[in-house]
Amino acid sequence: MKNVRFVGLDVHAQTIAVAVAEPGGEVRGLRQGRRMPAQMTAWGSRHRVWLKQQYFEQPAQQTTLEDYLHEVEHQSARVEHLERAIDAAVQSAFRPGCVR
Repeated sequence: MKNVRFVGLDVHAQTIAVAVAEPGGEVRGLRQGRRMPAQMTAWGSRHRVWLKQQYFEQPAQQTTLEDYLHEVEHQSARVEHLERAIDAAVQSAFRPGCVR
């Protein structure tokens, strides 16, 4: 495990940056100079499409991006599921004849 490098992806509303932690502990920021188009709303559906269209030549960077995007989709689905469960619980709690 001497030669292990860690790659981190930092996706903000406006920019994408990559950082690499070298085996000796040195952390290097690799600015990618990528900015989403100005007319786009951060974290909207068009922003997600733009993120999915990004490509990194370094395999570790591309894998990190893909993993990040997968987790964003997973968390979005989780929030939708929880919101449906809350809505169902509220509706059943206020059903006629329901004892509280």
